[in-house]
Amino acid sequence: MFGERGCILTTEPEGQHGGEPLRAKRSRRKRRSVTVSTVAKAAGVSRAAVSFAYNAPEQISADTRSRILQVAETLGYSPDPIARLLNTRHTDAVGLLMVEPIEAAFADPFTTAFVRGMGRMCDQHGLALTLLPPRLGSSVRTIQTAIVDGIITLGLTPESPFLSALKRRHLPLVVVDGAPSTTWHSVLVDDEGGAYAAAAHLAALGHRHVAIIAFDSPPEDPHRYSRDVTYVTAQRLAGYHRGLAIAGERTEIEQIESHSDIASGQAAMSQLLERAGTTPTAVLAMSDAIALGAMRACDQHGLRVPNDISIIGFDNIPEAALATPPLTTVSQPIAEKATRAMRLMLQLMESPDPLPFEQIMLPTTLIIRESTAPPKGDLRHAGK
Repeated sequence: MFGERGCILTTEPEGQHGGEPLRAKRSRRKRRSVTVSTVAKAAGVSRAAVSFAYNAPEQISADTRSRILQVAETLGYSPDPIARLLNTRHTDAVGLLMVEPIEAAFADPFTTAFVRGMGRMCDQHGLALTLLPPRLGSSVRTIQTAIVDGIITLGLTPESPFLSALKRRHLPLVVVDGAPSTTWHSVLVDDEGGAYAAAAHLAALGHRHVAIIAFDSPPEDPHRYSRDVTYVTAQRLAGYHRGLAIAGERTEIEQIESHSDIASGQAAMSQLLERAGTTPTAVLAMSDAIALGAMRACDQHGLRVPNDISIIGFDNIPEAALATPPLTTVSQPIAEKATRAMRLMLQLMESPDPLPFEQIMLPTTLIIRESTAPPKGDLRHAGK
């Protein structure tokens, strides 16, 4: 999906390889390699002209460039990417800072949809997309060693432990789903408004005992989570409470936390259902992944959605419409969010001067499907 720039790096231990020391083989290979000088001599041009042919074609005529490339192809010459980097000081790569391991990040379908949107823009502009997970558990170390022209990050706050590392790199920075700031460019969605619409929908249906499954709070290791669980969570909680308050009468609200993946959502919902007391008549989940897990837990505990309990998600990932029953959710434009973040990044990468900080707010929309209905009233545990 990301074109021919992606690669897989493998390493071999130093020692014997094919009966000959590996270092010796590498050295002999290097001596036989075709260099810029080799191409320049064969094409009858200067070494600078060969460099221009690959890095600045506008500096030479089309005919000269075509001849150089043809000679290089015949000789089997391939430019050294490290030398090119040193020469141009550009990588043609955009980094996506992932503050949790890749396996954990992609457990949330939101991440997959966002990366797909970024990848589409990278393909269109001939850029590589570099995923930047923590190195040895440290996002700071990742930032310090990232070989990219700019960084997009999912979630960032002024208190972020790696903000100073980002500033020291002096790279273009776009923050998605982070707290608004006058020190970085940002792309946001109306989290509070979307959450309000979801909660107001439940209040209008008559639900007065509602559980919220929120993103879990940051643990001691602040590098584990791909979503900003401070700003986004605060915005959605504010919207939920404002929406439930419109009923004008007391609403019982429970809250439990979950990481944003199906298995965690299932575990959180099971924990909620196994508490002593009454079962809520509705659930507000902060992501569709959590909501889908909650639906599985309800099925395991003998509760029918929406007959016994209503569930609303957030994101509108493709899986939401395919659930049984189809999931009511708050739709956020994930692909557009990625596209707008990439457009900002391209502007920053191409501009020789700093640009005024820009904040883009995208709308959210409540999508009512079949996982919500008027309540039957509080239920005693069906699965106990």
